[in-house]
Amino acid sequence: MRATFWAALLLFAGCTVSCFAQFETAAVLGTVRDPSGLVIPNAKIALRNVNTGVSATARTDATGNFEFLTVKIGDYRVSAEAVGFAPLTTDTFNVAVNARQRVDLTMQIGPTTQTLTVTDVAALTESDSSDKGQVIRPRLNQEGWPLLVWRLEWSMGRVASRCPAAAKSGPPVVKLGE
Repeated sequence: MRATFWAALLLFAGCTVSCFAQFETAAVLGTVRDPSGLVIPNAKIALRNVNTGVSATARTDATGNFEFLTVKIGDYRVSAEAVGFAPLTTDTFNVAVNARQRVDLTMQIGPTTQTLTVTDVAALTESDSSDKGQVIRPRLNQEGWPLLVWRLEWSMGRVASRCPAAAKSGPPVVKLGE
């Protein structure tokens, strides 16, 4: 009896720890080009969270690509600077959980004292990855505490069915006599 209790407790503890192993980050990537379509290497790229003010910087590689990994979800702006090109800043865009948000930039030749604002950011369709993620908010009781109710119908399939990107799988259901 005692061994069964400890085994059940250990199993429960293992399940609760694995529930917290969700990723709440994303990636922002893109390519910097000039007006003729040639890539711009060694451009300084800054990614700034408009809500917190936290920013990160990177440089484009030899192929004009940049990538920011482990970006927290939120609203961001990207700015770019390169010698011989006018500085560039994008409009605010949203980064969702587990997304790979592409932000391709085209810098205009010009004086470095001029700043251009990009108003057309890539759509939220992710062509770089087929991964999808979504934050599922817990239901709260009247005092604001999460309801910790374990029911058999809350299987991973049921939770996944609440996500818009989830697809049902399995054999089709055929109803006779209708």
